[in-house]
Amino acid sequence: MSALFALKGDSSIYDVTEHYIHEEDRGDVKVVVKDIFGNPVDGVRVTVFGSWKANDFKDKMWDRTVGKLWSKLPEGFREKWQENYTELREWYHERVPGIVPWIVPSIWNYTGVDGECTFHLGAGHSYLFSLQKDEIFYYEPFSLGESNALHYMVTIFPNKSRNVRITFVLPDGMPSFKKEHVVSPPEGNDYECKVKFSTSAYQIQRNIWDWEDGKAKTEYGREEVSSAVKFFIVDEENFGKYREGKAFDCYHYIYSDTGNISFNTSKAFYLVFQNTAKRTTVITNISASFETSTGENFISIDKPWSDVFEKPTINVGDVVVIEGASTSGGKVKVADKTFDVDGKWKIYWNTSSLSPGDYEMVAKCGNFEKTYGIKLVDASPPAIDISHPYDGEIFDGNVVVQGRAYDNVGIESVDMEVAGEKIALPENFSYEWAPPGPGDYDILIKASDGNGLETEKVVHVVVNGSGNMPSINKVWYTPENPTNSSNLAVYANVTGGMFSIKKVEIEMNGEAKEMYLYASDPVQQRHDEDPLKNESNLPAYGIELGQFPSGSTIKFR
Repeated sequence: MSALFALKGDSSIYDVTEHYIHEEDRGDVKVVVKDIFGNPVDGVRVTVFGSWKANDFKDKMWDRTVGKLWSKLPEGFREKWQENYTELREWYHERVPGIVPWIVPSIWNYTGVDGECTFHLGAGHSYLFSLQKDEIFYYEPFSLGESNALHYMVTIFPNKSRNVRITFVLPDGMPSFKKEHVVSPPEGNDYECKVKFSTSAYQIQRNIWDWEDGKAKTEYGREEVSSAVKFFIVDEENFGKYREGKAFDCYHYIYSDTGNISFNTSKAFYLVFQNTAKRTTVITNISASFETSTGENFISIDKPWSDVFEKPTINVGDVVVIEGASTSGGKVKVADKTFDVDGKWKIYWNTSSLSPGDYEMVAKCGNFEKTYGIKLVDASPPAIDISHPYDGEIFDGNVVVQGRAYDNVGIESVDMEVAGEKIALPENFSYEWAPPGPGDYDILIKASDGNGLETEKVVHVVVNGSGNMPSINKVWYTPENPTNSSNLAVYANVTGGMFSIKKVEIEMNGEAKEMYLYASDPVQQRHDEDPLKNESNLPAYGIELGQFPSGSTIKFR
């Protein structure tokens, strides 16, 4: 056995070889892929072609060819030559190879941000490694990429690890000329800074066996892979050089999946996180704290200001959580509200009574004062509740429409459209509508707010001008004298008057079940000799209820 994998259900797989092949019967292979410039290449699919145990296939081929021909020969001939036939089959079974190498993929994996991936493979087999980057053509398990490579490994030894190093001729990026010059952190103790981060990464990967009816499926799976980012700190001047692609000075440079950095500074600085991978999405979780000692009053607001270059945008009507810190007692004023704060604080600002627009939030502590900008927008369309009628309700006369429309800012208009009419309604409405005649009608309620956002809701009603509801003409069941082995079926002859029947239900033991329409496509004509010739031949609704124990009393309606 070469390897085993399990499907995740989203087109990706995971290796389970370790759970099924003992350690003494397998070995490990690490594949390392780099481009011609020495850059690690991520997102390369490495497919391992192992040995295919074809004994069953070999035996079936014999049975379907030689065995099938042998079975059609005369019995006397077969009795005479049976011993020779048996010897030939044994020779075929022993001499024709039952293991075919490199035909069927055993397993596959993709390289992570470090250009590496690892396999656990069965010992004693030879393997062919097929690598593709940036796939341009594929047919079932075989594919061709912009860069390709093959590597043959004679055998895997148990409890051993082997490395396969692949270099693609085509570059995967620019030569990695070192542009960052790592220097000592600048002197200064005004601020103590602590930065902590962790990363995770994923790739969008294809299952090479995801084929259906001769075509590849378009679904791809999300697979977690190894992660890492470049992290460094630069001042304002060197940040500009970094953005322009020039050589720059930086400090606290690391390339890692995690980091925990502390430093002191008196100058403005930039924290840079760089994902150098081409086909891998890296998610970075960052926490940072900045502390300073001062004898003066100070206050700051930290949330919801997540980006110093943008003004937070809040939906009108939301309750905004505002967090910050002050060296002593202070005040925060926004709109018509003033909050007292001290130390590390959190306040809640209810915006339900305000209008969209720009607002200033003023934070003051002693002689220190700072103003922040915040923007309220109307991002929520109105909501509509219709309490009457319910959808599909049947009326004999006028229809009373009741409900309400509401919005986080305010309702501009409410209209009802039905049967070509448009009727203006208040926010809380109750309107009696006189239908022009029997029929099916859609009642549309439309509400809009002052910002032009609209919401629509439709209720379907039936107006039955005749005043007649559907009629249940006859109900019967078969067999007439059921036993505990009978399959009990109930039938009903139902007519709908001026409207067609939408649904017929039978209710038994508090449970409603829909009945099915029989003999409706087409309605069958009775023969002159039919003993039921003079009885109704209209389609009937019916349902099979099954068998019941002896002595059961069955009630239904």
